[in-house]
Amino acid sequence: ARWFNHDAMQPKPYAVSFEVKGEILHARASGVRNPETVSAVTLEVFQAALAHGTPKVLVDVRAFEGRLGVLGNYDLVSDVFDPLRGKGVKKAAVVDTLDPRGGESFLDTVAHNRGFNIRTFATLEAALEWLAR
Repeated sequence: ARWFNHDAMQPKPYAVSFEVKGEILHARASGVRNPETVSAVTLEVFQAALAHGTPKVLVDVRAFEGRLGVLGNYDLVSDVFDPLRGKGVKKAAVVDTLDPRGGESFLDTVAHNRGFNIRTFATLEAALEWLAR
């Protein structure tokens, strides 16, 4: 497998790279976490998954700086995820630095309530195990 960047020539406030492993698209994103960059990364990941025919995605965002917050996560699901519903990606795992108190992330809660199969994990291994099910 090799890593590739679809838009290497365009300067952006974030970076995202992809690797395809079987039916899973692995994406790594970095930059400043705000609604615009998270929306842009989400759309790039979705487009790459469609282009490569991968129904499952793993997005590692541990290198993002900052947090979206409750409203930012709600808006992400409402404004960005909803139009993508049923268009190719069946399951998504996000690897992120989680609240040390544990528990499900707010993003997971909102996404599940809207019928999306997405889950946030603290480790790459746990995310891959879940995607393999």
